[in-house]
Parts: sequence; structure tokens; C-alpha cells
Amino acid sequence: AVIVNSVGLAPIVTQRSVAAATGSTTTTTNVQSIAGTFLEGVACPTVSVCVAVGITSNAELDHAQGAISTDGAVIDVIRNGVPDPVQSLSQPTYLNAITCPSPSLCLAVGGYTEGTTLNYSGIVVTIDPTATTLVQSIQSTVPVDLASVACSSPAMCVAVGPGAVVSIVDGVPQPVQQTTANLIAVACPSTNCVAVGSGPGWRPTDDTVGEIDVVSIVGGTAEAPVVVPGGHNRGDRKSTRLNSSHITI
Repeated sequence: AVIVNSVGLAPIVTQRSVAAATGSTTTTTNVQSIAGTFLEGVACPTVSVCVAVGITSNAELDHAQGAISTDGAVIDVIRNGVPDPVQSLSQPTYLNAITCPSPSLCLAVGGYTEGTTLNYSGIVVTIDPTATTLVQSIQSTVPVDLASVACSSPAMCVAVGPGAVVSIVDGVPQPVQQTTANLIAVACPSTNCVAVGSGPGWRPTDDTVGEIDVVSIVGGTAEAPVVVPGGHNRGDRKSTRLNSSHITI
């Protein structure tokens, strides 16, 4: 298992379990740190290769202070538990989540800031862990950052974010589908996907009772949200009771 944690000195924790003939299991844990990074997501296209994504700690601090950052997203390939040198994207970008539907294809999503204002736009980054050039493409998508991505096959993926659903066909983002749900996570057990998030009014000024929205995405087309009342908002879309960029079906 590979575990990443979003702290300024980002640790990568690898765990290896070995079953003995006696029936006992020995687990070995190795912790390695990558200075100056916040790692937000990890996915493993094979048993020996994983890819982690995130942002530099300087950029994270800039975002927290409402400032424009000149730092970019970070990508790190972990091979047999050992991290490669971190690769950074030059533009002011950040990556929130990643999925790897094949050994040579990973898709990471996040956003970037435009100009001198905090106007966020979504991005889809195509990564090939087997290639010398790790980043194959960076494509802009929608005027909101993307929080999560999942794939039913290498050819069909879906990314979601606040008020947005984006189908990705053969690596190419399709026109954005708008929704009233502020989506933070998506899973695709088949060509049909399920996304979850909070409803309108996702940034109240004080603690309020909100709602949880579930959006079905059938064949790449988003349906109307199904509302589950009673979600609890605390002023930040990732502080609702649904607070992960990943769900499992």
C-alpha cells in the first residue's frame, strides 16, 4: 500500500505485507519525506508503480492567504516504494486527484489561476508513468477547479467539481455539463458513474444544515441531483460530511 498525507513535509508511506507459511503476516512500513510539497492524491497503475500529485507548500500557503502563486503542481512517481525526483508544472497550477486506468495512462485533475486575480479554471493533466516525458498534455476545461476523477476504461473518464461534470473521452475533455451540485467525488464502476457533493449554499457564513447531493452520470450524461437532506456545512465545501475526493462503489 502507498499512503500520502497533505502536510508541508509530505511523507510517502509504503507498507508491504508478507504471509508466512505458519499463517502469520509480517508488515514492513517505510516512511519517506518530500520537502516542500502537499500531496493530495495517489493512484497505482501497477503493483510496483504509483503516482502521487499535489502542490508545492509555497503555493498552498499562497492559496490559503488568498494570494496569486507562481508555483505549480507537483507530480511524483513511486517505483517499488521509492519516490522519483518530484516534477513540477511551471504554470500556477494545483492538482487535487488522480486515477490510473492503465499502466501507461493516468489522469490528474485540479485547477489553475488566471492572470492577477483568483479566477480558477479546471485542468486535466495526462500522465504516462512509463514515458521519459511524464506529462503528456495539460488541457483546460471549465471555469471552476476540478476535485475528483474516475475512469470506467482508459477511453472513458469523468471529472467533477463545483457545479460541473466533465466527460473525458480518449483523453480529451468534453464540453462541461452544469449541475446545481457542488461535487467533490466521483466513482465509475461501469460506463455509469456516481458523483457526490453538497447542494446550493455550500459556503454559508455560519454553521447551517445543508444537503448532500448525489448525481448519476449515465453514459457520460449527468442527470439531475438527488437530494439527501441533513448534510452539515461548516463554511468550506470540503468540510461537509462528505470530505473526500474519492468514493468507492
